[in-house]
Amino acid sequence: MLSLLCLLYLQRLLCLLYLLLTCLPPGGARSMSEGFGGAGATASVMEWISSRNNMGMAFTRSFYSKLVQCADDFCNYDDYNWDWSVQATGNRCFQPKFGRSVVAMAIGRPRVFHFGTCGLHMGKGSDCKADVSPIQRLLSANAASLFPAAITVGSNNVGSSQTNPNGGWGDVRDHKLCKLFANGFEERRRRLKTDDATA
Repeated sequence: MLSLLCLLYLQRLLCLLYLLLTCLPPGGARSMSEGFGGAGATASVMEWISSRNNMGMAFTRSFYSKLVQCADDFCNYDDYNWDWSVQATGNRCFQPKFGRSVVAMAIGRPRVFHFGTCGLHMGKGSDCKADVSPIQRLLSANAASLFPAAITVGSNNVGSSQTNPNGGWGDVRDHKLCKLFANGFEERRRRLKTDDATA
C-alpha cells in the first residue's frame, strides 16, 4: 500500500513537464482516425493545456526546478489529476515568477495513445484487445512516418485557461508529503552543487 502511495506521489511530482515532446497532438485524440501524412513531421509550441499535453512526455531539469520552486501552488492545488495541477501552477506561479506559463511542444500526430475504456478506467470485463487493435492498425499503416528525418516546428497560440479544481487532493497530509518530495529534490541539488564545487 505504501509503495502505491509513493508511486502516486512520484507520478504527481516527478512526471511533470517542460515538454520537449508530448504525444497528443494540438487537435487532441481526433487523429486516431486520420493518417499521419505530413502532420507526423510537424510540432507546435504552445502553452500547456492539460487535456492536450498529458501523455508521453519528457521535461528538463530546469522545468522541474521551477516546478519545485512553485511547490506550494502545485502541492496544495485540490485536484487529484497532476496534469490539471500543472496547468493551474503555470497560471498561478510560473506566470508571475518566471514571466511565462508552462510551455509544451506537441508533435502533430501521436506516438503514445490512451485507451481509457480498458482496465483501470472501466473496471473488469472491458475488452482491451478491442481498444488496442485500431491503434496497432494506425501505427502499422503509418510506420514509414513515425520517425521523420526532420520536424517542422510552428506555434499554436491557444492559451490555457484558469480551471476549477476537480477535488480529491484536499488532505493536508498529501500536501505535506508532496512538499517533502519537493524539498528533498532541492536539498539533493544543493549537495550536488557543493560536491561539484569542492571536487
